[in-house]
Amino acid sequence: MKRSVIQLAGRTLLVSLPAKWVDANGVKKGDELELVEDGHKITINTEAKSAIETATLDADSVGEQIQRYVFALYKKGIDEIKINYSDPKVADMIRDTLLSETVGYEIVSQTPKSCTVKLITSGNMTEFDSLLRRTFLLLLSMSDEMVSSIKNKDFDHLTKTALLEQPNNRLTTVCRRTINKWGTESYNKVGPIYYIVEELENISDEYKHFCNNLARIKEAPNKTIRPEILEILDLTNTVMRAFYETFYKLDLKKLELITNARKKIVPVGHDFVEHKKLTPAEFYVLHHSISIVERVYCMIGPYLILNN
Repeated sequence: MKRSVIQLAGRTLLVSLPAKWVDANGVKKGDELELVEDGHKITINTEAKSAIETATLDADSVGEQIQRYVFALYKKGIDEIKINYSDPKVADMIRDTLLSETVGYEIVSQTPKSCTVKLITSGNMTEFDSLLRRTFLLLLSMSDEMVSSIKNKDFDHLTKTALLEQPNNRLTTVCRRTINKWGTESYNKVGPIYYIVEELENISDEYKHFCNNLARIKEAPNKTIRPEILEILDLTNTVMRAFYETFYKLDLKKLELITNARKKIVPVGHDFVEHKKLTPAEFYVLHHSISIVERVYCMIGPYLILNN
């Protein structure tokens, strides 16, 4: 279906809506329609299009993947899920699942053989930008706190730092649901921004494992970290902050900093692992630093797509 573009005064351009579509959706003069940009495409949503989306899930069939299915349906934009099961204990597990990441989901009804999960809070694309920035800031706080604890040899505090991964998960899950259900106002290509949000959660997971692995080390000699490896830790932290800063204000020098840091951290880290005797703490610092820097570097490509 094609439509001609009509120009009014100035730069205002109009495209007519198909009469059949207008009638089917009950659109009339004065109604507000929601437009979602996606590259060369624009999706027009009416209130009817925003109606409650439902799904049914058979817990017995999906087995141990039940939590991942619930998370996936949440991120997809489903508003209500009926979950069938043979074991009533599944409802307790579902309730614990909802508390962890799926903000707004609650069990609204329950029987011995099923329960209904429903979104009880509304959301929209206008919230996305603030949620994304909070995700970045929480991740930076996690990174800074971890580096400070390591330098101060306060390894016990690292378990508390690791807990910051939980609110990060909730934020990134809501962000992905928003992208799938409404799109975003600030980013017209949903693929690249979805990838970046996904990687921000993965990096948070990396920091969690980083903290917990170091916290588990009991013997004092095993906690020794030589200055050269602490420098790599500092540089990794700098890379994370540099991406955050250039994400909100394009800075080619910061992108170059990330690239050059990767060129240093990865080979130096591998050289340490392969040719030098490491303490357990040093091994974990190198392993997780390399992983974090690689993930940050991989976000540059999608980020540049959003800015070109």
